[in-house]
Amino acid sequence: MKSRFYSLLACLFTLSSHGGTPFKVPTDNATDIQVQCWLQHCPPLGIVEVKIKALNHSKSPADWTATSMDSTFGSGTMSAQLALRAAAESGVEKALLVPLAPVLDMDQRYYKNLSVAFSGKGVNSIGAAFRLNTPTWSSTSPSGKPNDRVPFFATSETFGQKFPGLPGMVEASRTRLCASTLGDAVNAPADWRGYSGLSQWWLTAPEWNAQSAQQRAATLDWVALGGRLVIYNDQPAPVPDPFRADQVKGDALTHGLGQVRFLTGAEAVQKDGVNFIIKAQTETTENLLGQMQENAWGLPVLVGAVRLQSALIFGFILIFALVVGPLNLFVFASGKNRPRLFWTTPLISLIGAGLLGALVIVQDGFGGTGARTTLAVLLPQDKKMAVIQEQVSRTGLLLSSRFGKTEGMWMMPVPVPESSPGSGPRGLRIRTSVGGSNRDRKYLESESEAWGGWFASRSLQAQILQGVKLNRGGIEFTAGESPTVVSSLSTPLKTLYLRDDEDNYWLAQNVGTGVRTPLKKAAPKNFFDWKTKQFRKAASHFMNERATQFHNQANGNQWVFAEVAEPTKLATPTLESIRWEHDRAFVIGPYMVSEGQRAAAVEPARPSSN
Repeated sequence: MKSRFYSLLACLFTLSSHGGTPFKVPTDNATDIQVQCWLQHCPPLGIVEVKIKALNHSKSPADWTATSMDSTFGSGTMSAQLALRAAAESGVEKALLVPLAPVLDMDQRYYKNLSVAFSGKGVNSIGAAFRLNTPTWSSTSPSGKPNDRVPFFATSETFGQKFPGLPGMVEASRTRLCASTLGDAVNAPADWRGYSGLSQWWLTAPEWNAQSAQQRAATLDWVALGGRLVIYNDQPAPVPDPFRADQVKGDALTHGLGQVRFLTGAEAVQKDGVNFIIKAQTETTENLLGQMQENAWGLPVLVGAVRLQSALIFGFILIFALVVGPLNLFVFASGKNRPRLFWTTPLISLIGAGLLGALVIVQDGFGGTGARTTLAVLLPQDKKMAVIQEQVSRTGLLLSSRFGKTEGMWMMPVPVPESSPGSGPRGLRIRTSVGGSNRDRKYLESESEAWGGWFASRSLQAQILQGVKLNRGGIEFTAGESPTVVSSLSTPLKTLYLRDDEDNYWLAQNVGTGVRTPLKKAAPKNFFDWKTKQFRKAASHFMNERATQFHNQANGNQWVFAEVAEPTKLATPTLESIRWEHDRAFVIGPYMVSEGQRAAAVEPARPSSN
């Protein structure tokens, strides 16, 4: 029975083996365009990286535009554009980050309509577009549960060939394997966003060592935001770069919100591999975002719903109908003045449109208001911070919906609540579709800008942003009878809680940048009460679980958790016309030990002069 499972699931990893091969776009003889994706199947959400190589054989410059398109019922359409230019008899190679219309319901199956089309010199206008297929679904139903799909994960081609039975082992544990793929480790992304659709990424130690420093750094950025990386080796070997042996506890290493596992030998894969896949699925981005619809979220309550003034609108329609109809016909253009209808009707309509716009401005104003919460995870060894940002905004009249994209950030629309009361949390019923009645929105972006459905006039919208930023600041802790902290972050801290290596809790308030601030002893209950009141109510289920994961990690017993005084210095900007009336930001992560304390810990005791 088990061998049959192995054979069946091995087919799932090989049926689409052609998916990683280059796709040639139909062109004339003067142009060659190839598209290649490192994954063989399409994730349910996130960003997919495809590499585009265009050759111009003509004696004049050539320009092309690559446009991606992915749509999902209930999530609208996501589209990205990439401009390419090649000099005469030259070529260009670029990576296109393709955003996916998110599927958040964790159903057993999902279907995607992802494609990348081209326009420009030499491109066949009726040529086929590159497509990335969804996974080949398992035909078995071991448990019969409606939501038992393993979140989308990838194994390298080398690992897949070495352990073709791993998918079968997952299914044999009564878990439906409806999302998995093979990945090309050699052509893996050098941008963390290319991994954002994965819950886990498995590859061999030789493949990891053969990757560039940029590829490995991108993978670790993804891990810092909650990803799970597994590196396999046939024989015991030193921990590969850039890891250190003293960071590894057992076979695991914590990095930010995620984890790196080191498995050695086939027995370790068979013994621990399946358990790791199954147990980690509750902590994945895919699973946590899907659960946002079922849990309370304070930001939509702070922002409120877009309200329709029914009486005002009805009164306007009634007056307009009377003016443009009877009054226009029998007063303004009566009798022999009937030809006046040709200019009075358009004029009345123009005036009416202006009055309606004025009503909208008076009611909702220009721009919009919003609430956002930012969580920054310190990565002091890498001089970085992983950032998660949640925001909800209610808009009035927008003169422009275009805004600049911050480098290295992934932005995704998420469900927003209805204004009508229901059985949902806090008296709100959560829509299962992104944007509610605006679920057919088109979200457009290029390398540097975004526009379209991200922000629309008179609407309520919510997004989650994730990314990794450079950060040289941190929290330095000095122990002793009168412990202190010094913050080198870019913003002062309102409240700071610290847990030291002896499980003591400490509190400091109004911690200025570069100022040594004394700590006072606090009870664990003080911290958890503060966290519940200040953080948990301001964050969604997704962000709350991410913070909990950090505390639950194996080496997460020494940390700081603080609220910053100037949230805008950590938040990622989006549309400038949104006024963030409720803006909060928090910092978590390991602290640094002062140099003097570290030296005292390693320096041998000096003999007495007596």
